[in-house]
Amino acid sequence: MMDDTGSSAWASSISSEASSLSSAVRQDTDIVMEFAGHPQAFNEGLDLIRRGGRYVVVGQLGSGTATFRPSLIVAKQLKILGSLSGRAKAYWKALEFISAHRNSIPFERIISNRYPLDQVNLALERMKRYEEIKPVILPPTL
Repeated sequence: MMDDTGSSAWASSISSEASSLSSAVRQDTDIVMEFAGHPQAFNEGLDLIRRGGRYVVVGQLGSGTATFRPSLIVAKQLKILGSLSGRAKAYWKALEFISAHRNSIPFERIISNRYPLDQVNLALERMKRYEEIKPVILPPTL
């Protein structure tokens, strides 16, 4: 949610959730997949992956930058793969997965805000400024 200053009300919770994620996840993960899109998420993935692991980066589409040590990629002998979006079939499978597991996985926690269709540009601008992570654009009511 946004407050009246334009900053993200949930930004501090993201930082605390990320630190709890890092402590909860083993530091020797075989495959890390980054979908969040925040530049710092890239570094967190590098910290989690084991030597010889694979890192799939999907979420880094914005203009943000991340500072990291390239020697870490060499020292850990990482394989890093950038992937842009997916095919329509993959989205359909994802929607089926959400539908099948919506009562056991709190998917709503990834939604940062909801916007009516006429505010889609506002939502996109806020995403560009990292004030939104995963907004939902609502269809017009009939």
